[in-house]
Amino acid sequence: MEVNMGALSRIPSWVKRLDDLSGNFTNKGIDGLAKYPMPGLVNRLCEMVIDKVFSPDELEAWINERSQSWVDEHAEEIANSRISQIALQADPRIFWSKVWNQLLGKSIFVPPVPKIKGKTKIAIERYKLILVFLPVISEADYPESFVKPNWGRYITEDKIERKPLPGRWVLVETIAPPCSDSPKAYGHGEDVLMNDLKPLSRFEFGNFAIENIAREFAKLLGLPSRALRLPTIEERNLIGNLFLCLNANMNMDLPDLGSGYSWEACLNKHRGDNNESFVVGLQGRGGLANVDLISNNGLSNNYSLGYRLLAVL
Repeated sequence: MEVNMGALSRIPSWVKRLDDLSGNFTNKGIDGLAKYPMPGLVNRLCEMVIDKVFSPDELEAWINERSQSWVDEHAEEIANSRISQIALQADPRIFWSKVWNQLLGKSIFVPPVPKIKGKTKIAIERYKLILVFLPVISEADYPESFVKPNWGRYITEDKIERKPLPGRWVLVETIAPPCSDSPKAYGHGEDVLMNDLKPLSRFEFGNFAIENIAREFAKLLGLPSRALRLPTIEERNLIGNLFLCLNANMNMDLPDLGSGYSWEACLNKHRGDNNESFVVGLQGRGGLANVDLISNNGLSNNYSLGYRLLAVL
């Protein structure tokens, strides 16, 4: 591995080990890791620079020593995360068969993965999508640890159109939900999809806006327009629980879909009023359990409501 080390004369051992454990770093990333301290060192590093505690060589040695300790401490976590990602990419069918069998305590048939074109594979990487199989199960099958939708807390439950899980392979956006009341709140300001689709916005609500973004996103993915849509309440809730489960048990790094500063829109319809939409995921209203109903009037570019899309393969 040839890396331009800049001021550093060699690649520190902790950088090599981190790269071996994760397997995810480019040469540029390795160079960056070698030049900057690991988490938890920044404040102390600034203090030492200001106080002129160390010479440059001593400072480099101190950074490397502390960073090596950090990598050693987190080695198992880093390696396990890599193993999970590799397993998912290598054989999604086996991966999800094991996940569902372990979660539900029974065998779940997972069909072969549909053929995915090269253009779609590139887009999956660029837009940080994850391939998920959603089986035909009901809430009664969920593990006790899963947070189920609180269907009747804010709405009369029989007014909600219920949609069964599809038993299909889907591509799911893993962008973090909004963390603030801001037009750039999705993904902590790093929303690659919306950067590529400017001037479209995740906060521009309404059927036309969503269909427009779905159509453009489908082109980027190399999929037919009909494949892209909003998730249902049932799908988003299950996916949110899955993300938390994979984080806890496989050291993956997926977003908490119940931590949003804004609601996210879902596909389910209101029985009796087509001018109202179901929204979910607001942290202050129950997180993953949250199911709310809001009027479609006046919601264009309202930062209290956004959405993510799902591709059905």
